[in-house]
Amino acid sequence: CTKIAAHYPNVNIVVTPSDAYVADNEDFIQTIRTALDFTTENSRIVTLGIVPTRPATEYGYIEAGKTVIRPIKKVLNFKEKPSQEVAEEYISLGNHFWNAGIFVWNQATIDAQLRRYAPGIMTMMDKIKPHLYGADESDALRVYFPQCEKISIDYAVMEKSNDIFMIPCSFPWSDLGSFQALEEVQAKL
Repeated sequence: CTKIAAHYPNVNIVVTPSDAYVADNEDFIQTIRTALDFTTENSRIVTLGIVPTRPATEYGYIEAGKTVIRPIKKVLNFKEKPSQEVAEEYISLGNHFWNAGIFVWNQATIDAQLRRYAPGIMTMMDKIKPHLYGADESDALRVYFPQCEKISIDYAVMEKSNDIFMIPCSFPWSDLGSFQALEEVQAKL
């Protein structure tokens, strides 16, 4: 994001895992447009929450609060991969969604969030920034990037911030995180 911002400082960014499977491209595109519209007008982060089809223990969950602007909901908590019993409870409550790991944010928003919740990472990014797109970019990355705290964005920002919102998604989705998931998707093709 820091590198993108060097050329496009006011850009909105979509972060998505490369192994996510989405079966309904049009619904996905419309959802991303809704998220981009929201992050353009607000200093907030939007994540996609998948409406669960079963009590899954292999996914993290997002606990959603009230609807802020239809269909966008306030995120109350991120929950780690639960036991079967807890997953069943989440499903019965009706306000828990699978965490797809897909995030939409404005560059200024994620910069501010990281500076607040993961300042050590931003210290390293500030050291790398003057070298971006230059002849010594690779050298700067080799020196400073390994010094960044090794932490996921979920732990670094999402679980700490009060500025996280979610769009519930009912399109078919999988993280393709196991052979069983691959088999389930392949059977539907």
